Amino acid sequence: MGFWSSNNNNKEPEEETKLPPPPPPPQPPTKKPTRDEQADAELAEFIAAFDKEQSSGSSKDPRKRDGRDRGEVEEEDASLGSSFPGEMNCITAFDEMYYCYSVGGQFLNVYRYGELRDCSQKSQDWRFCMRAKMYGPVTRKAMIMARNKERAAKYKTGASSEDVWKVRKTPLENAFQDMPPTIEELEKMTTTQIS
Repeated sequence: MGFWSSNNNNKEPEEETKLPPPPPPPQPPTKKPTRDEQADAELAEFIAAFDKEQSSGSSKDPRKRDGRDRGEVEEEDASLGSSFPGEMNCITAFDEMYYCYSVGGQFLNVYRYGELRDCSQKSQDWRFCMRAKMYGPVTRKAMIMARNKERAAKYKTGASSEDVWKVRKTPLENAFQDMPPTIEELEKMTTTQIS
């Protein structure tokens, strides 16, 4: 029987070496962190960085910030007139300008004021905001506050709807003491007038 010959036995080890090695055992799938877990990790990194920054800054005098006394910085902020906003959103300014020029915005102006309104002030606001973005944060804040001061002064010194009303010297007495007639009283009054 030729197929059981010793030559066939010699071929088997060759065939075994030709076979590819068995694939490695499957590794357990790595768990992808959820959105909440990623957010928690980022928050932990942020807090650690903040704590590190605070601990490195604690060796300095706590009254100093950027090499200046805290009182100096507060005086600067107070001198800028912090009652006026120091921030301006260019996207909001653009949206207001766009709406003013739109059909809906002009329809609203006709409804409210009885005429088409000029939108040049909205355009100026947007252009000013875009110009102010070129400057540093301190200069930008000062520019925006100065513009808001000018605008407030313009409206305070000009005519106002409050000019129409007279200031009452004595308080109004018994303004709401007399109650309006009830429905039953009104019905009695109308039935007596009809008959």
